[in-house]
Amino acid sequence: MVDWGFVCVHVVKQVWVLAERAEPAPTLQHRLNRLELEHAYLAEQNAHLIKELSFARYTIHALKNITTQKDTALQASRQELDRAYFRIRMLGMTLLRQEQQLKEQEFDKETREQDQMTPPESPRGECALPSSSSSSDTTTLL
Repeated sequence: MVDWGFVCVHVVKQVWVLAERAEPAPTLQHRLNRLELEHAYLAEQNAHLIKELSFARYTIHALKNITTQKDTALQASRQELDRAYFRIRMLGMTLLRQEQQLKEQEFDKETREQDQMTPPESPRGECALPSSSSSSDTTTLL
């Protein structure tokens, strides 16, 4: 690709050098030529800068889109993480409840087993023997 800005500058410098060698004082035609060359150089540089500005704007737009996509993905990940933490807390609470229920069941079972293994005590601390007769017949201990 030809860098027209460099070419224009080179041409302008060559014209100035030739003009300085040929004529000691700039004439109106020389000034006009010089202005035309400067105008061509500046117009070429302006076109190049406009193209660069267009690319920069395109890049900015693309980067904004990428940033928006990343922010959306990050927000979705944060929401998923929050939901996961919530589920973990709920599962932890459920496990604690189940563990507590199991302990209560074990305690109740042990209590029933102990009640079945030991005879009931009388108010004085003596063991009362279960009667084999009818329910109306009770033994009283003095």
